[in-house]
Amino acid sequence: MPDEDRNAVSNDEVMAEYERFFAPIGPSLSNFSRRYNFFLEKYYHEAPCWSLCFSPPQGGFAKVDICRKSDDTVSIVGIWWVDDYDHGTRSLKRTAKEEVERDSALIEAGVIAKVKEVLTSKPGEWTQVATGYQELWSKTWTKRQFDQFQHSDQFPVPTLAAFL
Repeated sequence: MPDEDRNAVSNDEVMAEYERFFAPIGPSLSNFSRRYNFFLEKYYHEAPCWSLCFSPPQGGFAKVDICRKSDDTVSIVGIWWVDDYDHGTRSLKRTAKEEVERDSALIEAGVIAKVKEVLTSKPGEWTQVATGYQELWSKTWTKRQFDQFQHSDQFPVPTLAAFL
């Protein structure tokens, strides 16, 4: 048996480790999500992150990622994106990452700051415009289907008064 097979960590073990890491802060993040009407997504693409997803008033979609940085810290970053079917682009605004201790109060303060930063961003203030989506999107959806998806209630509108 090759060494890499013998030393491989199973996906279940990785996910169990993520759960152990987030256990002390998970209830606070879950409560925050419910209180302010965010969709809480855990471990997207099996990453050690929890995301608070929402539909911002300026269009597109947004989230704040809380990701394991070390055994004692998390990074917090806000991301807002708007997709353009005709041009095959995704325009993104990323906030600067903030690293804080794995403490619920510090994390909540960091999340609030990132949500405010996303909500006050304006179209054109992009940190990245990713191209090359046109072929993929046109094979997957018609323009009408894509537009319907973009205007769907995939993510909730957060209780904005708390952030503005």
